[in-house]
Amino acid sequence: QVNNDASLLEILIFDTDAERAALIANRVAQELVNQSASGGGAGVADPDFVKRELTNLQNQINQLQERYDELLAESSQLQSAFAINQNIQESQSVSAALADLRGLYAQYLSANSEVQRQVQLFEPAIANYYPVATNSMLDLVIAGAIGGVLSVLTIVMITFMDDRFQWSESDMDTVDGIRVLGPLGIVAGGKLPLYAVNAPESLEAEALRQVRAKMALQTETGKPPQVITFVSNDSGDGKTLTTTNMALTYARSGEHTIVIDGDIRKGDIHELFRLPNITGLSEILASKDPIANMLKSTVLQTEEENLWLLPAGRLTTDPGALFSGPRLEALIETLKANYDMVIFDSAPTIAGQDSVFLGDKSDGVVVVVNARRTTRSALKRTIASLREGHNINIFGLVVNRVRLQVTSKYSSSYYRHAPGISPDQLNRELLNPTTSGMKLRSNVFVTAEGERFYSVKVSAQRLGVRQKTIHEWVKSGYLNTMKRGLRTWVSENEIDRLLNNLPVSKENFAAPADTQQPESRANGMVTGRLPADHLREQRNAVLGFAKNPARSETDNS
Repeated sequence: QVNNDASLLEILIFDTDAERAALIANRVAQELVNQSASGGGAGVADPDFVKRELTNLQNQINQLQERYDELLAESSQLQSAFAINQNIQESQSVSAALADLRGLYAQYLSANSEVQRQVQLFEPAIANYYPVATNSMLDLVIAGAIGGVLSVLTIVMITFMDDRFQWSESDMDTVDGIRVLGPLGIVAGGKLPLYAVNAPESLEAEALRQVRAKMALQTETGKPPQVITFVSNDSGDGKTLTTTNMALTYARSGEHTIVIDGDIRKGDIHELFRLPNITGLSEILASKDPIANMLKSTVLQTEEENLWLLPAGRLTTDPGALFSGPRLEALIETLKANYDMVIFDSAPTIAGQDSVFLGDKSDGVVVVVNARRTTRSALKRTIASLREGHNINIFGLVVNRVRLQVTSKYSSSYYRHAPGISPDQLNRELLNPTTSGMKLRSNVFVTAEGERFYSVKVSAQRLGVRQKTIHEWVKSGYLNTMKRGLRTWVSENEIDRLLNNLPVSKENFAAPADTQQPESRANGMVTGRLPADHLREQRNAVLGFAKNPARSETDNS
């Protein structure tokens, strides 16, 4: 179809053959001309003749119009009836002629419009041998450059506007005057929540122990802290998991440890240990009964040795009033007298001043920061809130959810050292040793005479050396072994011989005056080295009881 409103039409044909594109364009233009001519201009005379006729008709119409105007002017001055009648007849004749001329003029004018609406070929198409590239490499390069610039600008804007706390090992000594104790890793879901127990040899557990060691140096008196409170800005920063696993590291180091759920608004530490929350901290602080008596019914023993839990208790309407009362200090003093370590998990600072009251009564406070969500402005508000306390010692910050593998310190193989065999696996093989030393995966086997042998892996673990050292001792003759197939085995008697012949000092060491040997508060026993024979008797008794409890009880009776 032809666009009647267009004064000039341009036809563009793109083809790989330039001459073929020109032929197609010319054919399309000729078809448009033919369609225009057949649509109503075929019976019209020459355009020049039409224009001349229009001019003549216009002149005649003008003359007749002038005559008609004169007759109208004369009619007002006529007096005789004959003259008036003659004037009327001439006026009617002129008016009829004027109407005919105007009709004819309209026909010619319509014909002239049809001629003007016809499509005419202005310039034929010629072959263009210069290629026109719509998707050239230059376009791609320009588009890529523009996209790259926009991407960089977007990243810069996001980085500039992102207020989240970002971990950077190179310049992360202090933040707002607070020391950074170190990063805490991203723990795999299978190891949560108690990764200090489920993965004690992991980088994450080692990082936790490093933080514990740094906190031991933060007290002004030089003594290790006994009461520690963990705080964070908001829930979800990892404070509760950090508190719980830190308590586990203290308990596993032999410290008589209690962890207190100080978040009486929304505490859930009891769920991590699969324990109920019937009565707890809120009831002790709200009651007037003796604290020592209430602790007997509220403190719960966890499955982990040396670790106890004081739950948060039931929700109260005014936690601030409980923490600001005198019973909090009395409770802490009672706990200090009965436990080596007292660790509080407080409510987030965004929830109120609970953490400030706990921090005032603690030896120090540790602020937990989530590297993926805590903003610097929120961290500043948390530090400012803690500084409102009367006597709060902020040990430092721990940065949660940091990939330890990318840090220069924790990527070292020194921190990834793990024993050759886990204690649980060794205990299982001690209970069910193999009778053949040919199995490649066995670590303990017993001969027909009842003599026990250990693999190089277990021998290195028992002697506290590397497997490479065991092989060197065998080559030098310092340690005797036995070959069974392709395996090398070390006799238990050989290990005992080495241990009994250690070159220990024979000097008599005198203890300073007025000092007593420290005892473990957890079990009331003084630790020390026992003879190898006595250790063997104890182990054999345990193994015998595990295999046949009824017979062992009969032997003991």
